[in-house]
Amino acid sequence: MRTDAQIDRKQVRLPNSSFSGYSKGTAQHGDIVIWNDNGQRRIARVAGRVAYAPESGNKDQGTYTPTIRNNLFLIVLNNTLSYKYIRWVDPSEIQECYSMEDYKERIVNNLHRFFSEEFLKQKTEEIAKEVEN
Repeated sequence: MRTDAQIDRKQVRLPNSSFSGYSKGTAQHGDIVIWNDNGQRRIARVAGRVAYAPESGNKDQGTYTPTIRNNLFLIVLNNTLSYKYIRWVDPSEIQECYSMEDYKERIVNNLHRFFSEEFLKQKTEEIAKEVEN
């Protein structure tokens, strides 16, 4: 991680976040966010805010990064849930934001059930009925 960045836990306004359902217009530490990353919908947890990071790299070598202010510092899971990585994302790119407080129990239960051997031992009709409920 860059050592010259100033990271904090202040809330960040999300100008393009949907307000349908329980989605929020601001993100804070611990929230779950969803955004489109080069055609892929991604889910992440908010770990903080990149208050400021000075420009870095070299334009001639293709490593240049402009000055960054007020981006979200996110911990992202890859699509197979096998590893996590860090992304700094502009708040205008966030499409949905949810409080982890509201969803933690459901998320943990669903992941546990999804990966359990018992779930796959059920008949297909029973699995379908459980998923639909």
